[in-house]
Amino acid sequence: IDARKADARPLYRDPIHDFGILRFDPKTVKYMKLAALDLHPERVRVGVEIKVIGNDGGETLGILSGFISRLDRNAPDYQGSYQDFNTIYYQANAAASGGSSGSPVVNINGQVIALQAGSRSDGASTGYLLPLHEPLRALGELQAGRTPKRGDIQTCFRLQTFDECRRLGLTADWESHVREQFPKQTSMLFVRNALPEGPADEKLKEGDILLKINGTLVVDFLVLDNTLNDNVDKVVKFHVLRAGKEVQEEIVVDDLERTTPTRFLSVAGGCFHDLSYLMAHRYVVRCKGVYVSEAGLLDLGCRNGWLIERIANKLTPDLDTFVSVMKEIADRTRVPIVFRDLGNMSRLRTEVITVNRHWAAKMKMVTRNDITGTWDFETIAEALPPVPPVRCRASFPMPEYVDNELIANMARTWVQVTSILPFHADAVVGLRKTGMGLVIDAAQGLVLTSRAVVPHTLCDLEIVIAQSIMIEGKVLFLHPLHNYCVVQYDAKLVDAPVLSADFSNKKIIQGHPTYFVGHTESHKMFYSSTTVTGRHLSSLHPTKSPHHRPINVDFIGIESLTGKTCTSGVLLSDKGEVQAMWLTWDMDTGCYPFGIGADIMTPVIDLIRGGHIPSLRIIPAEFEIITMYNARIYSVPSEWIERVEALNGPHQLFGAKRVIGDGDPSIDEADILLTMNGELITQANQLDMAHWHNEIDVEVVRNGNYMSFRVNTLAAEDLETSHFVSFCGMMVQKPQLAVRQVLRQIPSEVFVSTKYYGSPSCFYGMETANFITHINDKEITSLEKILEVVNAIPDNTYFQIRAVSWHDVPSVITMKKNELYYPTWEWLKDPAAPGGWMRKTYEKDKVSIGEGHGGIVT
Repeated sequence: IDARKADARPLYRDPIHDFGILRFDPKTVKYMKLAALDLHPERVRVGVEIKVIGNDGGETLGILSGFISRLDRNAPDYQGSYQDFNTIYYQANAAASGGSSGSPVVNINGQVIALQAGSRSDGASTGYLLPLHEPLRALGELQAGRTPKRGDIQTCFRLQTFDECRRLGLTADWESHVREQFPKQTSMLFVRNALPEGPADEKLKEGDILLKINGTLVVDFLVLDNTLNDNVDKVVKFHVLRAGKEVQEEIVVDDLERTTPTRFLSVAGGCFHDLSYLMAHRYVVRCKGVYVSEAGLLDLGCRNGWLIERIANKLTPDLDTFVSVMKEIADRTRVPIVFRDLGNMSRLRTEVITVNRHWAAKMKMVTRNDITGTWDFETIAEALPPVPPVRCRASFPMPEYVDNELIANMARTWVQVTSILPFHADAVVGLRKTGMGLVIDAAQGLVLTSRAVVPHTLCDLEIVIAQSIMIEGKVLFLHPLHNYCVVQYDAKLVDAPVLSADFSNKKIIQGHPTYFVGHTESHKMFYSSTTVTGRHLSSLHPTKSPHHRPINVDFIGIESLTGKTCTSGVLLSDKGEVQAMWLTWDMDTGCYPFGIGADIMTPVIDLIRGGHIPSLRIIPAEFEIITMYNARIYSVPSEWIERVEALNGPHQLFGAKRVIGDGDPSIDEADILLTMNGELITQANQLDMAHWHNEIDVEVVRNGNYMSFRVNTLAAEDLETSHFVSFCGMMVQKPQLAVRQVLRQIPSEVFVSTKYYGSPSCFYGMETANFITHINDKEITSLEKILEVVNAIPDNTYFQIRAVSWHDVPSVITMKKNELYYPTWEWLKDPAAPGGWMRKTYEKDKVSIGEGHGGIVT
């Protein structure tokens, strides 16, 4: 109102038509005099000049001019999940853009004659207006203290011209009668469809022309709506023409409120409710079944759009039954689920899913409260503890037509690894990632896999052995730079002939013959003999969403094209030793495959096999190759160039391409690295020297000048994420390594990793990949500080956020806190907690371990 916001609560939302009624307190509006607009639906005419007063294109106020051009069009098809029906729409040459829905459409006298509803999306100046008859009727009922009644028979009617109606069977006598009674009428209503198992199923057919209801001639939606609304739960008589023959049927009018969901179930991070009439109408299916509004951790391949028919081999015809079945499913249980896609109901789909409840242990029923205008949360069950796993036996399916026994036996060194990611941490997109892992110690259950499969530790791991045994795993080690990690499963639970891969200590170089043994995305094993084409320093560009990126490591290329189609694999010597791992990295445009030499991995792998998880350190810079030609231009002294060229290895040096944010300031982007701890550095694997030292003595050339100094290395463990905070629907964390690899100056230690659709953060315009620097003028220096400041802000009050963008542009927004739907919580890494993480929830000045009372699971 006048560029100001006022709190409002919903009084009524129509079950079908595109309008609702809100109430606000006029006393809260200061410094202006409010005025009411008169509603006059009877003043609408073709040719009437109109003004659409709205929020056009996101502007605070926009006024569009136009003229009414039609009064008899059917409801527009918006090509989305919502479709209005059983009403006419007006048409005008005033096409408003997003933000104007619900705006008043006034005539030259300032009287409201319609509501703005939509417009064409192809640029044509055509707007669609909703008539006021239903909104005015609902408003009158509310003003009289009554709840508006809405009746329906689960049938979609459409207007059709007399010409088309004749082709559907309209007789000359009936056309003459209708035209005589309604001289200006150009169309009649016909049945477009009647929902299966609805009140009109088998009584009204597609193409039936509506003549009368309860003896009254009906040619428009207004009479149809009024008759149905006045006869809820009563029998009405329909008189129709079917292929030229008159048919009369008695139909019980349904209460639309009963087919409009007023509650939903929140479980396992998902949202489920009874199928709504609107969705049933959209896809012309029966208005029954459990609808998946948000799948959450029940990964069905898509966020929503499913109807669940069975879970755990039990029928789930409605939400109450679904609740009963879900209560009996223990955490981490694998169960079959049978479901259909609303867009393709002819296909029955069956999957096996994992019901992960430890991330969201409370099962909540959320019910609409029409008195308060909010939704009430009720915890109806806690997650049952996981069933203890048992030892299983299996044998490996061996590859066919593989003559080489060493290659064939590699099938017994591979397992399938799946990470289930409950939250969008570290800017990683997706809730499930699957790939192959190489067993490096079968006795201990140690598996090496790509960080494209296991990007961080905030996840559940499922490991499949011999395509038969699935057991849980845990993350043991994440390499900060080389794009691999080591996970572990309980080997005592596996009775299968798993083999450990043997790693070669020899460096594989250009021209070496090798065998490539890899897996495609479908996990099929392929192999080919090939040749190494070379080793080159990684030079991957940062992604738009900053997730883990391998740096300072040599990538190995091969001649065979098979490597480009495989997402995992190894290079194998003729002795059956692994010479390199074949990994992938997730780019913005797809996957980038590459090899990493076993000689680089072996020092770390040997420590892990020996029971020691290494705490690596890294030099705070990303390097690029400096050729000897460029080294001369950069004024590297000739004696250093001579030392490099005297070596048998590559004639190159390394220049600091990027300095890792908030690392040791002594190193600079202009530095050309000569030595580390006295050793001349000409190969990428030498940079790994920093893994084992808190400090490194370096010699560099900077801007033509020789320099030597000591560099403090960074602890890799400190660069992995171990703490998250969520408030107002945004998840914030300490900037991960991928952020620091790009930005040398970090504006704040609080980085916005993601925001959730529909949350205050989304509504008020908080951007991801921003750094929060202040809240209410209090400097935000850490996650602990943001918790302190946010928890001190009263619920339902506005506060100010100052932030700096990825490109160092400052901004400020105001946001309203909402603890009911988006309470403040944090996740802390805790090896003793389920999943290795502990949740704290801050709600109404109380701190609880786990979930709170309210809150939409995110």
